[in-house]
This record gives sequence, C-alpha cells and structure tokens, in this order.
Amino acid sequence: MAYRLENTCFPKLLGACHRQRLSGTLTVSADGATRHVYFEDGAVIYAGSSVVAERFGEQLKMIGCISDEQFETALSETKKGKYLGACLVDLGFLSPEDLKALLLG
Repeated sequence: MAYRLENTCFPKLLGACHRQRLSGTLTVSADGATRHVYFEDGAVIYAGSSVVAERFGEQLKMIGCISDEQFETALSETKKGKYLGACLVDLGFLSPEDLKALLLG
C-alpha cells in the first residue's frame, strides 16, 4: 500500500509506526534520494539510504570507528546474509556494546 506524505512530520510517522506495532518497510523519497526504514512489530530493525554518505558503514568510517580496510572486510562478510553491524562485531572490529551505542546514537 502506498501513501503520499508530503505534509507529514517524519518523526511523528516513525512514532505512529512504533505505537501501532507495524511491520513492513517505510520508503521515503526526496530530492533524488530514497531511504528505507524496516519495522518489525513497531521496532526499527534496519534502515538504508541510496545516499552513500548516509550509510552506517560510511558514517563509522567518517567518525573514525573503523578503517577503510575493516569496512571492506566486514562488507564482504555481508554477502553471507548478515547485517554489517553483526559482521563488525563478529570480526572483532566493534564490541556489541559499542555497536548498540552507535545504532542508538
């Protein structure tokens, strides 16, 4: 189902998805960029962006949490079907506590 939400406040929309315990994907497009937020029972389980600089791994590199080499190594592990954050923890590049703090940031 698709709706046009030009006049909707994005944080309120996220809150409504959470309160109603919705599952699915919220896709937002603006200014040539597309962003997806994936929900399961109202909880955000993943988010993605077509803007490379907004992606989680790029943000981690930019703030110095991981190196380019660590990012590339972890990214290759995502081909096995795991999220980047889980790969970074499994490879020892981030602790589970650091990952959680960065995701909740």
